[in-house]
Amino acid sequence: MLRTLYNRSGRVGRFVAVGALNTVFGLATYTLFIRLGSPTWFALVGGNVAGLVFNFLTTGGLVFADLSPARIPKFVAVYVGTYFLNLFLIHWLSAVVGGPILSQVILTPIMAVVAYLLMSRVVFATPANGGSESR
Repeated sequence: MLRTLYNRSGRVGRFVAVGALNTVFGLATYTLFIRLGSPTWFALVGGNVAGLVFNFLTTGGLVFADLSPARIPKFVAVYVGTYFLNLFLIHWLSAVVGGPILSQVILTPIMAVVAYLLMSRVVFATPANGGSESR
């Protein structure tokens, strides 16, 4: 039980560290597209597409220790789902805070929690019947 707790807390810590790196990359890409005059939907797609492979390697490799190609379809599905949720929330929040960049900054921690839950429970889930957690 202690090992499982240690593995989970270590995994959460690695997710936060890798997520910070991925977030900086994605937010910088998103901001660049916005500053270049792209519509919000295109900037969000650009940030997601630019970071997809990088994020799979860092999240799969460093956080969950699993780079199995079989996980890629679920990884992409989670990305697409979080994209649409993020886009909806940006449009909703932009009206309140005055712009898409500040909206994305505010939403980043919320979307990080959503992404971790989906990654750990859908993409990189371990079997409940005796499967051991990585790392």
